[in-house]
Amino acid sequence: MFGSVPDSTVGTIPHDHHRSRRAALNPYFSKASIRRLEPVITETLDNLLQRLDTCARNGEIMPLSAAYKAATSDIITGYCFGESTGFLMRDDYNSPFFDAVAENFGLAWWMTHVPWLGPLLNSIPMNVQAMLMPGLDSLFRMQRRWIDQIEEIRSSKSVDHERDTIFHGILNSELPDAEKTAHRMRQEAQLLVQAGQDTTATTLANLTFHLLANSVIFQKLKEELKAAFPNDHEHLTSAQLEKLPYLSAIVQEGLRLHPGSTMRMQRISPDESLVYHDPSKRQKWVIPAGTSVSMDPISISMNSKIFPEPERFLPERWMGNSRLERYLLTFSKGTRMCAGINLAYAELYIILAGVFRKYDLYDRAAMQKTPTLALFETTRERDVDIAFDLLVPFPTRGSKGIRAVVR
Repeated sequence: MFGSVPDSTVGTIPHDHHRSRRAALNPYFSKASIRRLEPVITETLDNLLQRLDTCARNGEIMPLSAAYKAATSDIITGYCFGESTGFLMRDDYNSPFFDAVAENFGLAWWMTHVPWLGPLLNSIPMNVQAMLMPGLDSLFRMQRRWIDQIEEIRSSKSVDHERDTIFHGILNSELPDAEKTAHRMRQEAQLLVQAGQDTTATTLANLTFHLLANSVIFQKLKEELKAAFPNDHEHLTSAQLEKLPYLSAIVQEGLRLHPGSTMRMQRISPDESLVYHDPSKRQKWVIPAGTSVSMDPISISMNSKIFPEPERFLPERWMGNSRLERYLLTFSKGTRMCAGINLAYAELYIILAGVFRKYDLYDRAAMQKTPTLALFETTRERDVDIAFDLLVPFPTRGSKGIRAVVR
């Protein structure tokens, strides 16, 4: 999901600079690095469970979509800058910031298809942009904070590699100085944060909806978690959780049906024509060199020839069927595959397992002794399914997101 959300200038980075950028990022998103980050994910999970407890005590409705965005934002900002936003523990989860991000995604569609618009907006001082687009003020204030944090990292003389952030890696990389200016680093920060928070949070929220809406799937997951980890208070790692076949199937089905990014993934073979053969039909297609081709994850994941009954949430389709993974485009493929795939999977496994180990599905009998969750005024058609493709999926206008009653 990281690297899937475009910034207005990312597409203008020369190819050799792009390789240097990836080389700087990749060590920070390797499996080994994400394993070291997992205590931060676990701490964020504990904060999320605390917020759920508070809602239960106070009789408040839990805005799960907002809470998941706050949680993923806390994780990625801590990793980027060495200091978390702390949104999850704020009363409003800093909703104005996420509203501004949503408005910015509306602009991103135009910047993708009107090449000169992004550079034009970037040439306008941030304070002037805030006057012209007041809805984005919260985002601009956050960008100024990112710039301050990056400049602190730039001026730091620390060599404590255990405390290195992603921006330590970028600033100390082989990228030319022109790609390390405050202006470029602000854009890099926006790309990393937005790709790291909204995408994974969307999949988390929609997975939670399906689990709360389907008691059979919910119960199968509970039984698998209980059998594998009978101690409810044990902190689990993604390495432990990835071994659970049904939880893994749920995660894969969530990524298929509700990818965090829906944008088309353009590719160009600049020097050679691409030749595709279909042996079954004895056909051949030639795509001339220099031709832009693209595909989006939804077009593949909703293909009934690959995924029968594609609109249904069916984790069982992944059980013992590893060949389906080749058709999962949520993180793209190839050299520009999402840099943050390991972080996204770790968050999905740890947070989902943590929430559903603790909470049962409310059975309406009011006799349950354990903490429970139930959907509150949430429908799939209005609040879950994609209504708008603004590079990331958006539900119907006016949706309040996925919400739950906590008891």
